[in-house]
Amino acid sequence: SHELRTPLTLIKSPIEELKKNERLTPSGKEYLSLIDNNAKKMLQLVNQILDFRKVQNGKMKMHISYVDLNEVLEMFRQEYRIHAQERDISYEFLLPEILENGHIVKDIATNENTLKELEGYFAV
Repeated sequence: SHELRTPLTLIKSPIEELKKNERLTPSGKEYLSLIDNNAKKMLQLVNQILDFRKVQNGKMKMHISYVDLNEVLEMFRQEYRIHAQERDISYEFLLPEILENGHIVKDIATNENTLKELEGYFAV
């Protein structure tokens, strides 16, 4: 995991430099933001793996907390909006008031293969 953390950190610095100092088209800014968000996510996953190992070894206690699922789903929607636009797919989230199983929604929302196989319209 440590071998993954360093390259991800080295990816993030040039991204920040580009965001601050380069004049980009609106779509270029969107792509750069997408790259930045996914690098952050990958770094977060690596950190979670390291934390999980600490929990397994008794060096850290697990803390469980509630999250705003609508906020998480909005983040997914934003991330995959560009992906859907490139494939000319109308992509929207229709959120029920109560979501019984967030994992199922996350799996559906983040399944990139779903967007590859569809043409035209996709709703979660």
